[in-house]
Amino acid sequence: MAAGLPAIGCAGEPGPEEIVRSGGGMRLVPPGDVPALRTAIEECLRDRVPLGAAARETVERGFTWKRCGAATVAAYEDALRS
Repeated sequence: MAAGLPAIGCAGEPGPEEIVRSGGGMRLVPPGDVPALRTAIEECLRDRVPLGAAARETVERGFTWKRCGAATVAAYEDALRS
């Protein structure tokens, strides 16, 4: 996504679900759903440019190294206070 390419993730998994809630550029597919995976792949190939741009924007807005690092430190600090 950081390279400006769309992505496909597994529905029900925390990482991909969080990314989708944060913006565009990722399609979710239920585990084991081959027809849905095929559709997602076709969509990502067909709409690569706009989905890739949305993917890059999502990363720049919410998943930079600085932001993810700060969130990790905050999580550890919170755990230490518990």
